Amino acid sequence: MPRAVYITLLLIILLPGNYSFSQRPLSMLSIEEEYKNAYELYDREKYGAAQEEFMQVAEELKDIDSELKTRAEFYAALCGAYLFNEDSEFLLLEFIKSNPESMLTRDASWEMAMLMYRLKKYSKAAEYFKDVDAGILDSEDRAEYYFKKGYCSFVKRDYDQAGLDFYEIKDIQSDYTGPAIYYYSYIAYKQKNFQTALQGFRRLEEDVNFKEIVPYYILQILYSQEEYEEVIKTGPALLEKSIPGRSGEIARFIGDSYYQLKNYREARPYLETYVKKTKYISREDKFQMGFMYYYAEEYAEAIKYFEAVGGIKDLLGQNAHYLLADCFIKTGNKQDAAIAFYAASNMDFDKEISEDALFNYAKITYELNFSPFNETVRAFQEFIDTYPYSKKIDDAYHYLVLAYFNTRNYKYAYESLTKIQDKNSEIKEAYQRVAFFRGLELYGDLQFGEALDMFDISLQQDGYDGEIRARALYWKAETMYRQADYSAALELYNEFLLEPAAYSRQEYNIAHYNVAYSYFNLKDYGRAARWFRKYEALIKGSGSILMADTYNRLGDCAFISTDYPLAIKYYEKSIGIGSSFPDYALFQKSFSYGLGRDYFRKIEGLTVLLNDYKKSAYRDDALFERGRSYVQVEKPEKALDDFFSILELYENSSYYSKALLSIGLVYYNKGDNEKAIETYKRVVSEFQGSPESRSALTGMKTVYVDMNNVDAYFEYVHSLGSFANLRLSEMDSLTYQSGENLYMAGECERAVKVLSDYLDKFPEGSFVVNASFYRAECYSRTGKNKEALEDYKFVTGRPKNVFTEASLLVVSAINFSEGNYYDALENYIYLEHVADMAGNKLTALTGQIRCLYLLGDYAGVVSVGKRILNVEELNEEIVREVYFKLGRSYDALGSLDKAAEQYREIAGNIKNAEGAEAKYRLAKILFKQDRLEDAQKEVSEFIDMNTPHQKWMARIFILSSDISLRNKDLFQARYTLQSLIDYYDIEDDGIKQEARDKLEQILEMEKEGEPENR
Repeated sequence: MPRAVYITLLLIILLPGNYSFSQRPLSMLSIEEEYKNAYELYDREKYGAAQEEFMQVAEELKDIDSELKTRAEFYAALCGAYLFNEDSEFLLLEFIKSNPESMLTRDASWEMAMLMYRLKKYSKAAEYFKDVDAGILDSEDRAEYYFKKGYCSFVKRDYDQAGLDFYEIKDIQSDYTGPAIYYYSYIAYKQKNFQTALQGFRRLEEDVNFKEIVPYYILQILYSQEEYEEVIKTGPALLEKSIPGRSGEIARFIGDSYYQLKNYREARPYLETYVKKTKYISREDKFQMGFMYYYAEEYAEAIKYFEAVGGIKDLLGQNAHYLLADCFIKTGNKQDAAIAFYAASNMDFDKEISEDALFNYAKITYELNFSPFNETVRAFQEFIDTYPYSKKIDDAYHYLVLAYFNTRNYKYAYESLTKIQDKNSEIKEAYQRVAFFRGLELYGDLQFGEALDMFDISLQQDGYDGEIRARALYWKAETMYRQADYSAALELYNEFLLEPAAYSRQEYNIAHYNVAYSYFNLKDYGRAARWFRKYEALIKGSGSILMADTYNRLGDCAFISTDYPLAIKYYEKSIGIGSSFPDYALFQKSFSYGLGRDYFRKIEGLTVLLNDYKKSAYRDDALFERGRSYVQVEKPEKALDDFFSILELYENSSYYSKALLSIGLVYYNKGDNEKAIETYKRVVSEFQGSPESRSALTGMKTVYVDMNNVDAYFEYVHSLGSFANLRLSEMDSLTYQSGENLYMAGECERAVKVLSDYLDKFPEGSFVVNASFYRAECYSRTGKNKEALEDYKFVTGRPKNVFTEASLLVVSAINFSEGNYYDALENYIYLEHVADMAGNKLTALTGQIRCLYLLGDYAGVVSVGKRILNVEELNEEIVREVYFKLGRSYDALGSLDKAAEQYREIAGNIKNAEGAEAKYRLAKILFKQDRLEDAQKEVSEFIDMNTPHQKWMARIFILSSDISLRNKDLFQARYTLQSLIDYYDIEDDGIKQEARDKLEQILEMEKEGEPENR
């Protein structure tokens, strides 16, 4: 309550003639005097002393109910409030509670409100202001009341109530008019009542207290009202005198105003100022900066900002990607332009942009020949399906046909073409081409059945591309050949050779070679020789590996026809080229001399082989044959040296028993009968039941007869039991022979019965090994692998015999196919030691490496793999498999550099599964080693080379995204994953889910970093 009111009341009370005082006792007059003194102190703002006096008066009147005591208590509390005493709030509150009927209570509420206001306890102040009757206040106090009450509501963010209070006084002249207008206008500004706010702020433009701040709000309001001309007119002056904290925002208002008026040149310096002075800018700001640079044809800068807009799917994102694509085109970067168009096409906020972006994406992928997941075909097909009435529809159909012709993703292109019901001639021609190349991919992956289907489909599209037809015939023939259907292969090769387009193809010459081999495998050696000579004439005897092999086969054809001089001539030609198994040619040439009874030349040739080819698979053959020739030329000691070398060096060779038998014969010829008998007995003992053991008995009989000691022979034979019993042996032989005849005739069911009877009757018979092998073969043919395995094991468990090698091949294969890798490994190791044929030794080694790999013995894989790679003239499939398994093994052993070396050997061809995986794993190793540039090079090469093995294409895309992410290129990383998610068709291998998870992480990263300035 105003102090003037209190003074007036007091004077009335203290007038000398006042009735109430004239009747009081003298002691009361002294208390009133004290009260008067207290009030004078209060009036002079001596609040401490006044409070003591007022409290003394109240104490003296504590037992008397009087108005004077009430007033004393009131002023005591009020003095405390002015002094900011800690108990002032308590005293005022107690007064209000104790005096609810007093007129001073309303004054106390006013004072309590003012106290709380001064103490910045605005919520409490607001409550007390409610108890004040504004109607009894004079104009000045009423202005103060409404302003402070309004301010309390303002602080509490109760803008509606605050606005009502400020409204009461904003148009009344008082000390609070300016602040009331300011806060009222500010509230209107906050509530977006911009016109009201603007009117208020305009009134304060010359107000000394507000003229520094209101222009800022006025500029903001003008900007919000899109009064861009006004912003441009008033903004620059404000910017010049603005404080650093506001200059960035003012620059944005001015720059954006110019921008909205399409005056991009003038907008640029202001927007650049804004970006420099502002720590955080929004996606909208980034887009604006990008567009401004785009307009100025500064595409590199525009790209930075458009990329920073992020991958959020909204209209802004669609526009940013669309313009970004154009920037990339302007800078010659079609690859990234395709990425941006693709992203824009996947958003449908602006239909025209979506349509144009999809067409351009498809067109650029076609131009780049970049379609790892058949994107080009899919994109054009999607465009045709989505926009059938587009102005570009004819162009889309044209490009779609071209895309089919140029695609390298034949698997997906074939699937897409298959779905087209009505194929016009252009589509059929594309179908012919795609089916053919898909067949080649399947052939390269050794999927011969599926490859044949594709070649047949290609050949059904007749009358289009003659060259494709010719090639399809050739490769269909190759497929038949690989499946050992030589008759069918012959027909197809010959059909190919008659095709008009065949002559100009590189396959033309090699087809003659393949025809020759088909006849050779069919044992039609006369025709084989004619076709090998045709091939020789075509390539004019050039010194190639194939020519060397051709001479070997021509030599073989002549050898089989017993034309040994001609055979020798061809073997010499092969040796002269020096490739394709020259040791074989040398052995065959020497052997042919022997058959022509030219033993010295035979010995000479075999000696060259033994001296020059230390690792030859024919060394034991050469030693044996040279030993036999030394026997023929009557050099027994040299013969013995060769035969004993076989016993020492080739214990598991099939020549071991033959060499031992030959040693016995040499001793007999020398007249050393005792040594001859001793040697023959070794043969009988160690190789019982074999043909060599029977020959040894015959030789032994001859020696004993010459010694006139037939009784000793009969005694020895008797000690052997039924094996040497002539009558039993005859029965044994006849029974076995019956079973063998049935086997040879292909009557397996009857053969098994007879052979089983034989083995039951003669468990130690001369032919138990033969009978067991033939029965095993019959069991195998009828699918009784368990029974077959037992018989094969019996054969392999006997001393090496003519069936050991073949049995081991089957036993190892059965164990491997049934997952018995430890047993198969043991079989393959044994096979390697006993195999005479080079091909079987290689089979043994490849079997070992496969078992070791599956058993996780990676050190063993490395050891065997190195030995395989030392084998001469390995076929491509074996080399590929070995390098792949070596790479995986070194990888598992932690030798990344060595693993990378192996992968590089086969990573050049990713049309096959091992090459595709190797290329991926090589890139992965480089990524692990933080060699990002090298890793990206491998990734780019992988994508450019294309592969039908989409799993590894998908994996390389994920790796590419990881590389981009490590390079902080979120835009590229995001697109790569999105492309994979959209176009990779396999849903259940976990790859798409991995891509989705990674993409979600990238989008979160973009959201978290979205406001940051660049």
